[in-house]
Amino acid sequence: MTGSEVSRRGFLLGSLAGATLRLRAQQPQGPPQFVSQGGLLQADLEARIDPGDLGGRRANLYTFNGRLPGPLLEARPGDTVRLNYTNRLPEITNIHYHGLHVTPEGFGDNVFLEIEPGETIPYEFRIPPWHLPGTYWYHPHVHARTARQLGGGMAGGLIVRGELDDLPEIRAAREYYLLLKDYGVYGNGAVSAGPLLTVNGAGNPRLSIEQGGLLRLRLLNASIDLYFRMRLEEHPFYLIATDGGGIPAPIGMTELLLAPGERMEVLVRGERPPGSYRLLNFPYEGQSGGMPGMGPAAPGAVLATVVYEGRAARELELPNRLVDVRPLPPSRLPLRRFELRSRETPLGPAFQINGQNFDHHRIDTRVRLDTIEDWEVVNSDPMDHPFHLHINSFQILGPDGQPEAAWRDIMNVPAGARRRFRVRFEDYPGLTVYHCHRVAHGDLGMMGVLLMEPSPLLPPRARVL
Repeated sequence: MTGSEVSRRGFLLGSLAGATLRLRAQQPQGPPQFVSQGGLLQADLEARIDPGDLGGRRANLYTFNGRLPGPLLEARPGDTVRLNYTNRLPEITNIHYHGLHVTPEGFGDNVFLEIEPGETIPYEFRIPPWHLPGTYWYHPHVHARTARQLGGGMAGGLIVRGELDDLPEIRAAREYYLLLKDYGVYGNGAVSAGPLLTVNGAGNPRLSIEQGGLLRLRLLNASIDLYFRMRLEEHPFYLIATDGGGIPAPIGMTELLLAPGERMEVLVRGERPPGSYRLLNFPYEGQSGGMPGMGPAAPGAVLATVVYEGRAARELELPNRLVDVRPLPPSRLPLRRFELRSRETPLGPAFQINGQNFDHHRIDTRVRLDTIEDWEVVNSDPMDHPFHLHINSFQILGPDGQPEAAWRDIMNVPAGARRRFRVRFEDYPGLTVYHCHRVAHGDLGMMGVLLMEPSPLLPPRARVL
């Protein structure tokens, strides 16, 4: 990547300068921390607890490499990822490469790995040449510790570049990767979810847009529980990508709703009078379902400020077409059904799938590779649950039973509702999981183990490279 490309894209990386975080408005700038070269993305990552200042209070932050958020990783389909990961925490940890279609075994996206304090693990896997380009991320995924470690700050962005990025209008846009996260400081400096809303570790950062230009925002909700419901003053959003990459054509939207773990990419047109415009967050009623202690964020909270600076050399138009998204053909297998329900027990709240608490020794669901299935997720609770499937992205089915032209790995299921998606299991055998991505719910049992088995009747499906 050239210096001019870095300047044009304007990536935002919040950092811990001297291991101290101060929430303040700041100019987003700086290149990605680790970019693949010659087909190899290579980096050293370290998990550790760093003392910092969070909203004027001393805080013990969980970090990757002393950064909040962690370093931004960037690769392309076909690249090899090689990360030496050292655990400096006083507890076990690991990494989940959220949304990547890679092997779940060995030192790939293996959520069953437990990395002991002081241990270094050589994560290495290949992003397949047919991988969907898009906005992904990484975070810890050790059962019963995910909410503490992710909530304390351990999250980082991951970009797989490809077809969408190469469109002339998209290449000309100014680009920011925005990791949205809430924080609170409790007890002896412990950090988790709370009232402080941050963008890449900063409070109300400044995003610049040119008159007549385009702004590309890669948005990630990295909170452990909070939904972000966003509007940009006097500007519509134009959706160009979801969790698993681009969609066929831009979709105009006045408001965005991001469930925990969900991503969206949008364009903003520099078509308003010069000035400053606030990116605002609003309450979402599905957040709590009226349950005590689970209230939404304050109305109209400012996330960031978009400021007009300069004029584009030429007026940039929205692209008419983006990428082709082929709908999955209908499944010939029986519908699978998963019920999400919480209940009170003598030991506290339990969150369950199909009436069972998570047990990593039990296989809950077996599927065959090279098959297509429809899954129905039923939410029997008075609050929303975002359902996440590892390794294989899916297409959400509409009321007419047809798949939408977008790839997802998070499907928000509103309170009392049921939704379906269609998924093809392919390429990688092994064990992985599905769960609610309000990750404390997963820690409390709302997760299942999935075994992907090779088909005994069919050879592996041939890929067209």
